[in-house]
Amino acid sequence: GIGFPNSGLGAVHGLALPLGGHFNIAHGVANAILLPHVMAFNLPAARARLRDIAVALGASRKSAAGAIDHVFALRRELKLPVLASFGVGEEHLDALARDALGRNSNCVTNPRPVTEADAKEIYRAALREQ
Repeated sequence: GIGFPNSGLGAVHGLALPLGGHFNIAHGVANAILLPHVMAFNLPAARARLRDIAVALGASRKSAAGAIDHVFALRRELKLPVLASFGVGEEHLDALARDALGRNSNCVTNPRPVTEADAKEIYRAALREQ
């Protein structure tokens, strides 16, 4: 763990941290919930990387979108919970986004810059999942 702050973990970890603090969601679960949503957000800045991920995962479509779809499918197959099942609601998004982008945020190393509005939209996308 000592190397984490220097490794450039990105928005998945940055947005997952406040979910643990505010809603006691295990960090690995929070990361899994947010991963495909952050991948979709990063698509314009990381198309080639995401295409490589699709290939590495053995996704049926070897494209950036195929990687995102594959991660969503894997989450469903594993029956992972969705964000709303933890009591997170629209009324919490301001505080979550503010905390995610606060001091020492992992979001600063994300491939695409993350604003507070972006963070709220990523959380919102996760909340729309059923």
